Amino acid sequence: MLESAKQMLEAGQSKRSIARDLGITEGALRKRLKMGAGVTKLGRFVSVFTSAEETQLKEHVIDLDSHFYGLTFKDFQGTQVSNPFDKDTKMAGKEWALSFLKKHKLSLRVPKKTSLARIMGFNKPQVDLFFQNLEELMTKHKFPPSRMFNMDESGISTVPNRAPRVVSVQGKKAVGKVLLAERGQLTTVICAMSASGNFIPPAIVFARKRLKQELLNGAPTEAVMFCSDSGYSNSEIFLEWLKHFQTHIHSSKDNPVLLVMDNHASHISINAVNFCRDHEIYLLTIPPHSSHKLQPLDKCFFKPLKDFFAQMCDQWMVNNPGRVVTQFQISELLGEAYPKAATMGRGINGFKECGIYPINKYIFSEEDFLPSSVTDQGFPVEPIIEDNMQTLQTPAQNGGETPTTSMPNTATSSAQSTGKIIQTPAHDGGETPTKPMPNTPSSSAQSTRKTWVSPADIKPLPKRAHKQKR
Repeated sequence: MLESAKQMLEAGQSKRSIARDLGITEGALRKRLKMGAGVTKLGRFVSVFTSAEETQLKEHVIDLDSHFYGLTFKDFQGTQVSNPFDKDTKMAGKEWALSFLKKHKLSLRVPKKTSLARIMGFNKPQVDLFFQNLEELMTKHKFPPSRMFNMDESGISTVPNRAPRVVSVQGKKAVGKVLLAERGQLTTVICAMSASGNFIPPAIVFARKRLKQELLNGAPTEAVMFCSDSGYSNSEIFLEWLKHFQTHIHSSKDNPVLLVMDNHASHISINAVNFCRDHEIYLLTIPPHSSHKLQPLDKCFFKPLKDFFAQMCDQWMVNNPGRVVTQFQISELLGEAYPKAATMGRGINGFKECGIYPINKYIFSEEDFLPSSVTDQGFPVEPIIEDNMQTLQTPAQNGGETPTTSMPNTATSSAQSTGKIIQTPAHDGGETPTKPMPNTPSSSAQSTRKTWVSPADIKPLPKRAHKQKR
């Protein structure tokens, strides 16, 4: 607006007419032409921090959040130092904190719980190794998308974890929804899909000792069932699933298959590996604890499947009041939910979002690997000790003793050894000096009170310490 006013003024238009055309008062226009654009002072209020300090605080908050160590609202209030806030609590007020978040487009969010194992497992070296193995297999065998499959298990319960939304009165404190029971019974579903969007009929693992044919009533077409004591899959069940998988894909030497899966102990038994070797099924495992990023079924399929299954459970309960869902209704409800979730688009998008097909090893940015940097550890630096090392002698000066010259830039060590330890040469016959770091304040400057301390000094990013050898 200010630039437009200047152009109109240069064209010979009066300030009064310019102000009328722009919809502002003539006094405001004259003030802005004299002082320039922007507000230099908020009336009687004075800014607590400079713009550079606010930017530094904002970047630190975003950095902590990208490493999965985001600040709570109370932690954020106490992140600042040397401020005119409350003298007792040394914390910023609620209004200032909320205004800061609004100004810098930050907000309070409810985080998703992420285990430390997943944070550590999804790191760049492991992911690069996975894509390297994938490229080698694709170069050698040239699998088409119809011969690239992903397999995984997921648990469904007779009592869904989340209840659907219901219409209720505004302002009502407690909104209830009837459930089948307090806790449900777990049933495992083993699914597999290809990069072309084709799905293998699922396998259902019931938590029971013996199977009954009634358990498959209403199940998805050609689905199979197994049983285990806990309802989880195991090595024997996985081997039986591989036989079920082979009956649908007909893998052979002329038409091999690539099967991407996680490296759970039940997937890498010797019997399963031998079966895959005999039937030309090439197994490729993703890095540990990285299924949330590299497992196509986890990315695009299991959540819709569980949502549709929860809807079917709620509908069944409405149609059958007073009854609960048991194992004998699981197959029927799954038979209605599975076709809705098993679409071609989800299969294709799942492999694409994981970078498996088409192969895209650059699909993950550096920000995706930031959380794992908290637990990164460098290689331990061992002292340099050389056996039978010949020291270099330099000519004596002024008839004095012959000094010993050592190799520079090496560390000293007190370890016991028959060899000689290389040391950093001393200057002027004294002890080895320590070179000061650049831009380091003097002792007098350090004793003075700082006017600004970096937020990273108050709330630093956590970093895992090196393990001590026993």
